[in-house]
Amino acid sequence: MSENIQPLQWVSFYINNEIYAESIDDIREIIPYQPPIPVPGSPTEVDGILNVRGEIVTTISSRSLLELAPKKPSEEWRIIILESELGLIGLCVEGVGEILSFAEEQIEIAANQDCIKGTIQVNEQLVIVMNTLSKVTSLSLELAEH
Repeated sequence: MSENIQPLQWVSFYINNEIYAESIDDIREIIPYQPPIPVPGSPTEVDGILNVRGEIVTTISSRSLLELAPKKPSEEWRIIILESELGLIGLCVEGVGEILSFAEEQIEIAANQDCIKGTIQVNEQLVIVMNTLSKVTSLSLELAEH
């Protein structure tokens, strides 16, 4: 690796048997899945809201973000809580893996994808790198219109 390229840490997780990653810098914590309270009139990607230690967290369905069919949550499911300018966002995922280390410059950028930044090969496996916070910004604009 060249001296200019700094590896970053990423949390890997699973959706539909695929490996995804989100920057550890955006993650506040990871909690076991708990059913959120539905919010009437919200976009389909929004599962609802949770009260996590006195703070309201808007939960987003990773399956809906990726246009996958809904699936009943299991014991392995987790909620990755992301810190955004708009508040706390919980991304519901089907399981959490390990911490990965790679530079952002190594990501092969995906064209015209709202919530996917791109892909990278890590340990001979394809990892899809998420850009959840950019999608959340557009969802919050939809919520503000309601």
